[in-house]
Amino acid sequence: MVANSGSLRWMGEMAAGLAEAGLLERYFTTLDCAPELERRLARLPEPLGSLAAGQARLRRLPAAIDGGRASRVAMPSYLALTALHRAVSSPGVVHSASSVHQDLFDRGTARRLSAGTGGVIAPSKSARRTLARAARLGVPGVLDYPIAHHAIVDALMAEEARRVPEFADTIQYLAASARTRDLLEAEIDGADRVLLLSSFSRQTFVDAGVPAEKLEVIPLGVDLEMFSPAPRDPSSVFRVLFAGQISQRKGISYLLDGFRRAELPDAELVFLGRPVGPTTAWISQPRVVHRPAVAIYDLREHYVDCDVYVLPSLAEGFPQTAIIAMACGLPVIVSEHTFGEDVVTDGVDGYVVPIRDADAIADRLRRLADDPALRLRMGEAARGTAARFTWENYRSRIAGFGRQLIGR
Repeated sequence: MVANSGSLRWMGEMAAGLAEAGLLERYFTTLDCAPELERRLARLPEPLGSLAAGQARLRRLPAAIDGGRASRVAMPSYLALTALHRAVSSPGVVHSASSVHQDLFDRGTARRLSAGTGGVIAPSKSARRTLARAARLGVPGVLDYPIAHHAIVDALMAEEARRVPEFADTIQYLAASARTRDLLEAEIDGADRVLLLSSFSRQTFVDAGVPAEKLEVIPLGVDLEMFSPAPRDPSSVFRVLFAGQISQRKGISYLLDGFRRAELPDAELVFLGRPVGPTTAWISQPRVVHRPAVAIYDLREHYVDCDVYVLPSLAEGFPQTAIIAMACGLPVIVSEHTFGEDVVTDGVDGYVVPIRDADAIADRLRRLADDPALRLRMGEAARGTAARFTWENYRSRIAGFGRQLIGR
């Protein structure tokens, strides 16, 4: 089989799972992070050198994949896109640049497919040409789709912009362009199977009319060695953490309202990540702290400095920021439009709340703030839950899916 990573880091784990099962033929990626490449990138002029070397560290080639099976595709455009992400917060500009890179990656991987390939897995927005080429070759094609169905997301975001207009400019790609919608529809139609990350995502595809038998849910994993609990002084400031892209798609206005309504004395709400659009609607609110985005290997120190993680998203797939929080021993409050149904046992290792429900968020925050023993019990349970979602388990499930796809 052939696995294409595009800009999705977890597809390296996917390729590793296929390789461990003896199923991987080729792995196409924007950056395969061989040691010699990492050294060369570090010699680039600053700040590009540090930025490129950091990306290389994030994308070191999995040990299961020998270098002979990995090929870089569209690497220069990926590095340029990464630099643009750091410099520009405008969703429109970033979206346009992302589209160019994704098209270059799709063209490059499609050209490299050949007859005799067992199957191909390609990431959404970078898969139309690849899947079409696979179909012409008679090769099974799989689309990896990391979030809810775009039609459902578009409807939710349009409604959200009307409900909370002061946060509308923080919604990433408020409505997909006709070109993007056509691209995604063509990819879904052209795929033999669609890989999804949660039951919620699967339901949105069914609601959008995609045949259920075409859909496969395989949740992501978490590195339990990189992310682990640390003792927290119960007398410390009660800190509520949100991590990820700071956007109304993630429900940030409801988190802000819930935090305010909870009326917690001496508490802080920490936003860790890169803002989407303007920050004026949230950054100056009382007891709100913004910490800039950090690389994944620097996340743990921020997580263990907090008491609870909250993600009231309106549309997600499998939020890695939330499973990282659980691995770090934090109880989580997540919306029903995340992986809540699949991962969280309400009241045991976290809470699952309806979308757009600031009162529910406030109630759960008060419970946790008022009862340090409850926080500890739920945090320990959260760590135990995270242990069921290892990358080893993910790779094993991907291998099983690959065998089924090609009839082995």
